[in-house]
Amino acid sequence: MKKLLSPQLTGGIIGNSKMLATIKGNGELFRIFWPHIDKGQHLGRFFVGIQVDGYPGTPVSWFHAPAWQAQQEYLPETNILKTNLIQPEMGLTIKLYDFILPEADVLIRQYQIKNLIEQSRSFSLIGYCLFLIDESPLYDTLYLKFSHQALIQFRYNTYLLLAAPDYPLTGYHCGREEEGEELLDMASQGKFPGTSSNLRGGAGILKWELGLLAPGEEREIALYLAFASGERQGLDLYTRTLNMPASSWLGKTGSFWQKWGQKNSTP
Repeated sequence: MKKLLSPQLTGGIIGNSKMLATIKGNGELFRIFWPHIDKGQHLGRFFVGIQVDGYPGTPVSWFHAPAWQAQQEYLPETNILKTNLIQPEMGLTIKLYDFILPEADVLIRQYQIKNLIEQSRSFSLIGYCLFLIDESPLYDTLYLKFSHQALIQFRYNTYLLLAAPDYPLTGYHCGREEEGEELLDMASQGKFPGTSSNLRGGAGILKWELGLLAPGEEREIALYLAFASGERQGLDLYTRTLNMPASSWLGKTGSFWQKWGQKNSTP
């Protein structure tokens, strides 16, 4: 007898004419389609969390975990998805904006992290990614491009680039899909062995230091996920997006969709 699987519903959808992403109600990035929005999705798992620095053994608090309370909405008249997250025990709130550039195949996840307690604390953002390009764990290569502090994975002519341009990459490891739980454990324990490449079934863990947040202070960090048909095209695309900060792309993307809605609205 076949095992019945429960459907996993998404909280929101964002995209452009070539790229589409679905996001769960807890803010977890769930599926990504490119360059055709109706076939060949590329995502297995994409987890993001936060860790308090300076306390050895402090586990990563993953944003999709039940400890985080989530509330989600679209910004008015746009397809920009906003997820509000709060973790009362940690004393943290996060505003997460997910959007895809209208005229470039780049997904931006902009995090605004606020320290709520009356104590200064240092934090790091942790990422775990398992890309299954064209829904396959075969024939891919995963590696760090140190010149751009970016993680790249490709299979045939589909290239994915992941980076956080405004913060130093202070930990990384390229492993394999079958090591998934082990990689999550490594990240949770603050262990990043530093292997910079992997062949077949690649999965990676990354760490970016956010620095010290004073009581009530808020800090922004944006993760960029770019798609292209080659390494050079992907690097060029990513570099071009750096001519404006993520906050400006957020505003520009919002204006694009508001104008599009006004132009195409039914009288």
